[in-house]
Amino acid sequence: MAPLFASCGVNLQIKKGAYFLTLDKISIGNNVLISNYCTLGAGTIQIEDGALLGPSVTINPENHTLKEGSYRNGRPIAGEIIVGQGAWLGAQSVLLAGARIGRGALVAAGAVVNKPVDEYTIVAGVPARVIKDLRPIIAETTNCKG
Repeated sequence: MAPLFASCGVNLQIKKGAYFLTLDKISIGNNVLISNYCTLGAGTIQIEDGALLGPSVTINPENHTLKEGSYRNGRPIAGEIIVGQGAWLGAQSVLLAGARIGRGALVAAGAVVNKPVDEYTIVAGVPARVIKDLRPIIAETTNCKG
């Protein structure tokens, strides 16, 4: 798969119906799963190791501009979206220009994200907002004595 993508790690799984608009601008790490019917649009997309994209996730780093009263006439501006190591994008979630998903973050099903999400955070809603910080839970489980 490496010749198709800007870069591609090992053990990439791409399920049925996934669609990639600009393969040469997509970088994918190791052990990534891209589920059924995901759409990765125009612009630079970086998916880090161990990330999971649920069914029908849309990643679209491109924005349209207004010209002559219509966004159809405006020039698209391609941005960059990063999906951090071990992050999980729930079914039908949408990442728009400006989204940066931190390591171990979870984007709930159907959420729309257009700004950075901190590592080990759960976001949900339209627009997405923080609903839980997982860092205390992770600290508790990694520091337990037994």
